[in-house]
Amino acid sequence: MAGTFLDNLTIDDVAALFPPSANERIKANWPLIAEQLKERHLTSREAVLYVLGTIDAETKPTFAPDPEQSSKRSQTVDKAGYAGIHDAGTVRPFGKYDSTIRFAKGKPIINKQLGNEYYRGKDDALMRARHGDPPIPDRNEGEKYRGRGFVQLTGKYNYTVMQRMVGTELDIDLVNNPEEAEDPETAAQIMACFLARHRSTIEKEMKAGDYEKARKVVNKQGLAWRKIERIVTAYDAAQEKKAAKAAAARVMGPPRPSTVIPRITP
Repeated sequence: MAGTFLDNLTIDDVAALFPPSANERIKANWPLIAEQLKERHLTSREAVLYVLGTIDAETKPTFAPDPEQSSKRSQTVDKAGYAGIHDAGTVRPFGKYDSTIRFAKGKPIINKQLGNEYYRGKDDALMRARHGDPPIPDRNEGEKYRGRGFVQLTGKYNYTVMQRMVGTELDIDLVNNPEEAEDPETAAQIMACFLARHRSTIEKEMKAGDYEKARKVVNKQGLAWRKIERIVTAYDAAQEKKAAKAAAARVMGPPRPSTVIPRITP
């Protein structure tokens, strides 16, 4: 069969690997992704199946770069406890993505794992108001820099790192305009541009069947590596089924033309 693995992969082949609910997004987004993969020479079996496994893991599996929706995994309840105030609390949709603070031996330690600004909370606002100090604006960077893209970017730190890698080449500004990562064409460019930098590692680990190591290119902990394994297994099974069907058709030969016996009337 002529052409690369990517050239010979149809939209129907891709759709067969995902739930039916993703079909419309696959029809809309796969051509954009395939174009970017081809442009950056990510056309091998290993690279393409890795991309599909990554999309499955990162979009869970809507096949869309839509912004992350608030969930129990991202939410916190912001309560005021200052001066004995009883507060039922307000849900902060992406509060778990805020930088946090803890004290060790009386010294504050701020966790900036995602690089988002530290949120001081209701108590700080109440205390500042009591002392006549102006409030400190809440930049709500947890929500601003929530997950987006086919390779989900989460947190200002990760948007900044990706901007350094691909921002100039793609003429985008992910730090000041993080919503650019949810545009399907831009998301496809970001993913292809990023993965092209790691093509040799991806192809090596995929050929070796070490999907966990391959996954670490995108997720340093290797989380959801079985999504890649699932895609590879499902693709191979689908191809075996297609080959068996074709072989059976060859054995049976072309369908025989029907013979019509003329009706004889007395």
